[in-house]
Amino acid sequence: MDTSQQPRLPTPATEDSEYSRGLAKGSWMSALMAILLLALGQLPVAQVSTEFDAPPFIVVGLIVGVAALFGVSNYGTKGILAPAVVGIAIDCLLLSNLVINFIAARAKAQRAETPSQSTLVERVRAVPTRILQRGANQIDMNEPLTAQGGKEFEIVDIVLAMEEAFHVEVPDSAIGENFGDGSKILPLQKLAEVVSRQPKA
Repeated sequence: MDTSQQPRLPTPATEDSEYSRGLAKGSWMSALMAILLLALGQLPVAQVSTEFDAPPFIVVGLIVGVAALFGVSNYGTKGILAPAVVGIAIDCLLLSNLVINFIAARAKAQRAETPSQSTLVERVRAVPTRILQRGANQIDMNEPLTAQGGKEFEIVDIVLAMEEAFHVEVPDSAIGENFGDGSKILPLQKLAEVVSRQPKA
């Protein structure tokens, strides 16, 4: 029986080397898929943001790229080293870019949430103006509200309204120990500073 024409069956070593090459290829293909998703997310006609779909591809690309490099020592660099290194490099660049953009966006959002001192003072002034039913020019920011005729229940309402408006919790010590003693109640200017220092609830 002539066996010279029988196809050669793949050996386990050949299968493993092909597996490593497949991992290396998957590394840069995942990077390209992430780039495509990021690009689609920037299109004006995009109905849904795809930026959150890209990170999984980047992470997968890094994992399979590193896994492919372990095959270099057994199967050589051909078809493994170059695509794996290229894929890992692109994935690292994409990941670092996403992290930088996330940090920048978070800092921008925090700056937007934190009003300037002048804006904060005006927003604080608007609360007693509404509750005490007075004009803004009749509210002295440097005088305690009790000295301006504010009653205990009105001051409590003002503090509660400020907590709701600014999403903070004003500590009891900030508004004084004794409502009957106007000198122990913080003026609105100081209360604005207290509000600005409190963490968001």
